[in-house]
Amino acid sequence: MADTNYYTRKMASEAPAEEAVPAVKRGPSPGTSFLQRYATPNEIVSKAATLDGVGGALIALPDGLLVASKIPADMNADTLAAFLPQIFGRVTQATRELRMGDLNNLNFTVGNIPWKIFRVGAITSRRLE
Repeated sequence: MADTNYYTRKMASEAPAEEAVPAVKRGPSPGTSFLQRYATPNEIVSKAATLDGVGGALIALPDGLLVASKIPADMNADTLAAFLPQIFGRVTQATRELRMGDLNNLNFTVGNIPWKIFRVGAITSRRLE
């Protein structure tokens, strides 16, 4: 029989396959209540800044207003937040002209420092009662 790269039934001369062991049934999953696991922007930037290779983190609104940051002291968080919409706007204009679609993240290097900038679709909030 020729070797193939697709499934074929076993030949009659081959030994029968071992009987499958039934899966152990577990109780119902406890589930996850995401509504009770919200993280504040300060918690997010603090955790992100502790990751290996991350020198700082910043969260800003689409209009450039700073929400939370944990960045090196030699940088101005308000200025960085204010420039994010301009950076995304100009590069998005180029990607649209090239018919590539909308931009959702940027990766670039300035000097020897890599930058990773992400755009998140929406921010949701809830009222604390």
